[in-house]
Amino acid sequence: QFVADFYNAKEIVQSSIVKSTEIDDLLEAELLLKKVGLPSFMEMMQRMMAGGIPKGYIINIIGETGCGKTSITNEMIYHWIFNCPYKMAVSSQELTAGQYGVAMLSRHIGNKLNLFEKGEDAVAFINKPEILEKRQELWKDEVGEERWLLLDDREGTLNEFKLQCEKLY
Repeated sequence: QFVADFYNAKEIVQSSIVKSTEIDDLLEAELLLKKVGLPSFMEMMQRMMAGGIPKGYIINIIGETGCGKTSITNEMIYHWIFNCPYKMAVSSQELTAGQYGVAMLSRHIGNKLNLFEKGEDAVAFINKPEILEKRQELWKDEVGEERWLLLDDREGTLNEFKLQCEKLY
């Protein structure tokens, strides 16, 4: 068996090069990847993407300053928090954890918290019993576990960021 395994062994490739003769073995796995659906307002894009974003893919949302990239992205994430079978992990390179929390809670309660002129009024509002309940609904799932995760790191190196992403995964 050792001799047979030795002579049938595949050549070691020291890079990310995949031979065309090896690609055929990868087709089925690629075609069977589960997909993450998009919110209903992105129905046409979901059709164009043949059902959504394949699990494990990285997508980029690119556009002019002020065209709504953050709003669209936050709406997608909000949808996934409640409708995706996978736990979401978010890395905002734009908003701190607190700012992101305000944005997501504003979306969840349907009231933009940053429009309060006085911070004290906003704090009093989010501490009303009905809003406290909505906060818990946004942060925790039905069994009391965190509903989603946020990576709040804009200061570290690329390698530190990669390590944090691996922890999230």
